[in-house]
Amino acid sequence: MIQTGYVPEHYDGNGFDTSFVFTWRILAKSDMLVKVLTVATGAVVTLVLNTDYTIADEWVDNEAGGEVDLTLPLATGKRIWLIRVTAKTQLVNITEGSPFPATTVTKVFDRLTMMIQELIYLSRMALKFRAVSTFVD
Repeated sequence: MIQTGYVPEHYDGNGFDTSFVFTWRILAKSDMLVKVLTVATGAVVTLVLNTDYTIADEWVDNEAGGEVDLTLPLATGKRIWLIRVTAKTQLVNITEGSPFPATTVTKVFDRLTMMIQELIYLSRMALKFRAVSTFVD
């Protein structure tokens, strides 16, 4: 089951916290993008999985979401962003006449729904023309 909407999570650093919660499902650890913004300068750094942060196996494919654990506390003046970027792949191969397992099919549709949610979020951030505009692109 997929939630009705998706919005990235963000938290401000305090120099002590290392665990940050996300409230949406990921299908693989690599579906998480973690960025840190330095508020004063606007500089953004992308963190590296298993170097700068980890995600426990229990949080993968968990409908409730999970936690990202940093290797070092998030400093004051920094803001962490947890962003879902579902892999745009289709790895399921169902051959004609083979069993049609519901869990496999559900996961395929879940992946598609997650990708659509991410695209909707991205389009909400984009500049747009009015629906009655003759301008495009």
